[in-house]
Amino acid sequence: MILRNDTLIFERYYYDTVQYPVIPTFSISKSFVSTLIGIALDEVFFNSLNEPITYYVPELDSNYRNITLQMLLDMRSGLDCHGFINGVPRIYFSKDLNKDINNYYLRNKPGSEFNYLNINTLLLTIALENATSTNTANYLEAKIWKPLGMANPATWNVDDTGQIKGFTGLNASPMDLIRFGNLILKNGVYNGQQLIPYNWLTECMTIHNDSKDNNGYHYSYSWRITDKGNYAATGLLGQYIFIVPSKNIVIVRTGDSFSHFNWIQFLEILSETL
Repeated sequence: MILRNDTLIFERYYYDTVQYPVIPTFSISKSFVSTLIGIALDEVFFNSLNEPITYYVPELDSNYRNITLQMLLDMRSGLDCHGFINGVPRIYFSKDLNKDINNYYLRNKPGSEFNYLNINTLLLTIALENATSTNTANYLEAKIWKPLGMANPATWNVDDTGQIKGFTGLNASPMDLIRFGNLILKNGVYNGQQLIPYNWLTECMTIHNDSKDNNGYHYSYSWRITDKGNYAATGLLGQYIFIVPSKNIVIVRTGDSFSHFNWIQFLEILSETL
């Protein structure tokens, strides 16, 4: 799907995807959680991103006391996990995420190095819920979904205790993903209402440090930023919300398989032809 100047100029569904309007977004979920953190900060549920995560998740052990909210947003917590593929399968299939959050250790000094881990966004999700006294799905519905007039209901995967999997579990339609991308493009404003704080989005799209993903894209507050100033929310198996501010373009691409194809590079080249 390609949106330019508020007009959908391309929409095509391949194979049987038209039968399944709501799809797993995987790590695009992280960009939604980041957005909700910004809204909660503006509403003073958080005092500062420099606060330690242990202030909002007190059951964490002493390894976490020097890790701040900002470090978690930038994947610079210093945490790592023993086990297969850094514990990725364990956190995906955990039956009790709140019990598993203490199964990590400090590999590096907090803030010193980028290391992409789902635990970082999970901790932000739990902190968000503790600070706002509501679960992430309800907060998303109240602050984004209903005000933006989304086309379809969304769901969020949970563990056996009901804890939301903020790092991966949002299921939404491509149409609503492109609406969210357009809200980001328009600096958080919809129908004259500032749904997302402007200052927050400015911070999200600012390069703060040397954090880069495996493809060399700058990583800031759960968003990828290209050298040309475009930005993207990305998810496993080919989910992308790609935003081109200079051309007023938002592109959504969804997929169901993993490949090493550089979709961000392709979508950036594509946008230049429009």
